[in-house]
Amino acid sequence: MEEYNTTEQRDTCLLPYSPDLRRGELFLFYFSVFLLIIFVSEVFISFYTFGWRHYKNPLYLSDSIIVFASFIMELYFHYGNIGRAGRAAAAIVVLRLWKIVRAIHAVAHSITVKNRLLIEKIQEAQKMIEEDKLNTEKMLEKQEIKVEYLVNILKAIGKLPSLEQIDKYVDKIWQQRKQTV
Repeated sequence: MEEYNTTEQRDTCLLPYSPDLRRGELFLFYFSVFLLIIFVSEVFISFYTFGWRHYKNPLYLSDSIIVFASFIMELYFHYGNIGRAGRAAAAIVVLRLWKIVRAIHAVAHSITVKNRLLIEKIQEAQKMIEEDKLNTEKMLEKQEIKVEYLVNILKAIGKLPSLEQIDKYVDKIWQQRKQTV
């Protein structure tokens, strides 16, 4: 039975030969290279967009180094004649995991920033509502004082209507205003 060595350099991982296994390995290699090309493009675009100062942040710098190292190592380990050094290719997995952790961190950070902005807007709206409430209470208090003043004048001249008359008048006007609206 012919054995299939998943990496030409590694003799500890032997599987029965299968053309499907070879195609699967090639698919994974090309897919990996495709993703790395996207990451390399991202590094170039961010450099073009933000300039070299963007890379003063150690996280962005290490992220870029990891992307380039992953890309170079992927091609080197696939096409190069490297003997037993292929075992070192497993170390690239740690570097790629770092890229995933960075992506998750970026998403979490953007959600946090968005939520912080939303909370600030809600707090501003709450302040405006409180101010409107205070202004409304102040206006209501002034209207109550005006009504009290008018009641005192009507009492003084003896023309104060009864509470029933006032309630009837208020209900009548209230109904008229509701119908027009």
